[in-house]
Amino acid sequence: MVIHAERIESILPTMGDQIEGVSARALAPLSRLVRLAEAPLQKGAVGVFLKGEEWRDELTAVEALGSLNCESADSRTRKGARVVVVKHKVSPS
Repeated sequence: MVIHAERIESILPTMGDQIEGVSARALAPLSRLVRLAEAPLQKGAVGVFLKGEEWRDELTAVEALGSLNCESADSRTRKGARVVVVKHKVSPS
């Protein structure tokens, strides 16, 4: 595994199809992060995003898109924050 510590909007366009996961912290609302990571998510990459105390509102907006599965877990580093995992729903064949 190779980790690229770069800005998501700068590195993703250069990566092609070799992305297994996308993560960002303190960059943008979840809906914008999902839009930035849309291409790799559609190809099976997993998004892992650290969100603050307003995570519920952000999650609701993303789930309304209908094409994503979102799960969350408590942050170990900040009370009230969550780690949100986003995957594209797999269409039945």
